[in-house]
Amino acid sequence: MSEHNSGNNAGSSLDEALNAAQKVKGAVKTGKAIAQVLKGAATGGLHGAVAGAVRGFGKQFVIIACVLIMLPVLFLLMLPQLIFGGLNQTPPGGQPILNDNDAIVENISQTNSTIAQILTEGYEETKSEVESLAAGIEYVEIVDTVGGNIVFDANQIICWYSASQNQSAENISVSHLASLVSAHKRQLYYYETTYEQREVEKTDADGDTYTETVTFTIFTILYAGDDYFPNDLFALTAEQITLSADYAVNLTIFLYDSYEAAGNNTHAYIAELLAGDTTPLEDGVFGNPFPGQDWSGNITSYFGNRPYPGVGSGTSNHTGLDISNPAGTGIHAVMGGTVLFVRDSGNAGYGKHLAINHGGGYVTMYAHCSSISVSAGQRVEKGDEIAAVGKSGWSTGNHLHIEVIINGSPVDPLGYISNG
Repeated sequence: MSEHNSGNNAGSSLDEALNAAQKVKGAVKTGKAIAQVLKGAATGGLHGAVAGAVRGFGKQFVIIACVLIMLPVLFLLMLPQLIFGGLNQTPPGGQPILNDNDAIVENISQTNSTIAQILTEGYEETKSEVESLAAGIEYVEIVDTVGGNIVFDANQIICWYSASQNQSAENISVSHLASLVSAHKRQLYYYETTYEQREVEKTDADGDTYTETVTFTIFTILYAGDDYFPNDLFALTAEQITLSADYAVNLTIFLYDSYEAAGNNTHAYIAELLAGDTTPLEDGVFGNPFPGQDWSGNITSYFGNRPYPGVGSGTSNHTGLDISNPAGTGIHAVMGGTVLFVRDSGNAGYGKHLAINHGGGYVTMYAHCSSISVSAGQRVEKGDEIAAVGKSGWSTGNHLHIEVIINGSPVDPLGYISNG
């Protein structure tokens, strides 16, 4: 897989592969796409061919690619090698990884977890250094703008990384990406030191109080932001930035559509479980999943259509409300009821999640938990702690994904739950 042909040779090999693609059921209207790919390969080598493939196939590229078993390196790079693997990555007795959605989700989840671990280390090391420095200063303040919330766009980072490795697919691996991120973790999470004159009250030997102006040392812990990855860590060229955007469109649509499909299956499952249920709706109004906390400023994603994260075009139907909170924060039932189910989808979908039947067709679901403290069939009361915030499943940061579902259909939680 180390050879990347260009010019006529590339055109010939692509011609053969794409002629086969035309014969695949469902892969229709590929003529224009083939012309774009061949034109790109002839004029721009690997980059040109990849860009041509995106322009030609657009959003349908993933669908076409996923039904092909034998693909040239070009297509494995188009759907980043880090996630979709090589042609020879076939489990014993299984199917090629490119055709195995579970394996693809596992790959991206592994990458997500690896990046999260490294970034967490960078944050913790920076925080520890700041605390150590502050311990020796009389007048000091630590401003932690991160607060333990390690949030990043794993999909976009994967696409930036894949675009940066355009010379050869051989280097592309989770371990290689990890080594690059590790080398920059203290640049991603860093601190700034400023000084400020403040007045403090003091007491003299006679017990009298007086005011004195002192110098406070202020340490501010900061995250460099996701833009640090393309600009500094990977140092992408303008061409590579464009290529990474092309990657992101197809990869994000593929992954998020799979995620939403998983959500829809869950909603159908809830509707099945409630079929024939005559339990009346609990009395009272919906409460706060984080009692005493006004979480309105912690919302990271609202209900309804939203742009595909990291893409900027196309929309994904978000069926709940995402509320960011540190890992381990207690999650509380917003209304009394019976636990409908407790499930764990592993590294995919909702991860550790549970649903509570409140009667009258009303259900609330709590997803991406780090732990769950109730079991199916258990009676819970409004305000009971039922789980803890985490980032299990398809998630890039610690948060609660909460859904309000009525007769199997999700509605906007902001119209029901409290933030007071």
